[in-house]
Amino acid sequence: MTKKELITEIRKYRCSDLSDGMDALGLVDKGTMAETMRPIRPGIEFKGYAHTVKLLPRQSAVTRCTSVEEWRKVLAEGCDNIYNFVDTVTEENAGDMVICIDMAGVRGGVWGQRLP
Repeated sequence: MTKKELITEIRKYRCSDLSDGMDALGLVDKGTMAETMRPIRPGIEFKGYAHTVKLLPRQSAVTRCTSVEEWRKVLAEGCDNIYNFVDTVTEENAGDMVICIDMAGVRGGVWGQRLP
């Protein structure tokens, strides 16, 4: 069975039924999200593949920029490093994937994040 066929099949069922089925197969707490996780928009249901990313606090010193151009360059380099996981999202798999970002201990946000 291909990934696309699997996604099509599991979307026929309620999340609770899928979870119960996985429990019955001995896959307790496998492939599940923490109860504290919430979607960006209320009412979203997810059945598919999750790409999980853990952001870590910065380990190196922050560059002190002396011009806007230097700041833009440093920012671009930092963003390339932080957001390199987006390269795994392709046109073929984007419709069947959600990206979960663990930001515990990281001050800041990501593009598209819902702010309190």
